[in-house]
Amino acid sequence: MKSVFSKVLVGYLVIIGLLILIGGVTLYEFHSVRAKNSTIGEIYEKVFNTQSIESNLKDVIFDNNEKTFNTNLTELQKLAQSLNTLSDSLSGKIKDDLTKDAYDLTKALKDVSNANLSQFSQQTQKRFFADLKNSEAEMINTINRLEKAQFSETKTVEMTIIILIMVSVAISIVIALLVGRSLTHPIRKLSTLVENMSNGILNIEMDV
Repeated sequence: MKSVFSKVLVGYLVIIGLLILIGGVTLYEFHSVRAKNSTIGEIYEKVFNTQSIESNLKDVIFDNNEKTFNTNLTELQKLAQSLNTLSDSLSGKIKDDLTKDAYDLTKALKDVSNANLSQFSQQTQKRFFADLKNSEAEMINTINRLEKAQFSETKTVEMTIIILIMVSVAISIVIALLVGRSLTHPIRKLSTLVENMSNGILNIEMDV
């Protein structure tokens, strides 16, 4: 019986270990998804801010408001810096994409950062707003790539969890069969002994 209990104990320890592993993988994935959702939300916010500033700039250029014009350019510079900071929390190609988005936005501001409204020609305006539109589009593309990467990562983790659960079930079945065999084997021997005794065969030794 000691052998039976040892097998049961080992089996339960293995199952508990697998359940802990499944829980750990699930928690890691949950944290990863939350982090990516937060990043996606921040990029969306920066796209919205860029579009808002772009709209404001068109109004202040029309109104010839120099002070508000410079204030909006400063806001865009801060936005580009925050994109760079945000990229530090990422890795791989997504990080490179977001760093490039920040660079493109900084580059778009470079030609107009020291310009007065009086020097802001129609050609410069056209090029500047085209660059802003391009930066917005690139940020949206980065969001799409980040969402695809998140979806792919989630699917991989889901498959890992499913495999671990299947392994846990398989191990549980094997343990149940081993325990059942360990319990029924002595009973079979005892049944054979009783049958032999009923038939008058008494010189049988049995180790149960």
